[in-house]
This record gives sequence, structure tokens and C-alpha cells, in this order.
Amino acid sequence: MEKICPRCGVSFECQPDNITGCQCGTVKLDRFQRDYVKMYYYPECLCKSCLEEVKLYFYASEVNPCYKHIKR
Repeated sequence: MEKICPRCGVSFECQPDNITGCQCGTVKLDRFQRDYVKMYYYPECLCKSCLEEVKLYFYASEVNPCYKHIKR
């Protein structure tokens, strides 16, 4: 199904019935990264690009100050 990413506005194909074939299935977020995505009110799926940005920058910058003290 076609969706619009609530973070960046890009259109992408979502496959909730086939998560292993979905574009998001290749981006592995840890528990803290997933909690961050949920905390910032993204009830719908994010596009692969936004998920990769969260993964890349989550620990490298002050994405969310409440997580600064947590070590992976």
C-alpha cells in the first residue's frame, strides 16, 4: 500500500502483510531508537530513508537528550 512518510513527506510502498519484503525490514533499530520514533508521534511507518537517519544519528548527536546517558 502507498503511504506518505509523516517525517519527510515522501511517498513509499508499505507492506505490513509482508514485513520481510517491506522497505523498512532492512533497517534494524534497537529498542531505544524504536522508542524514540514512537515518542515523537510517528504512529504510521516511516520511509526507509528516515529510519536510516534515525539509526545513523540517534547516538551520534543529541537526537533526544533523555537518551544521552544510555550506552548500547
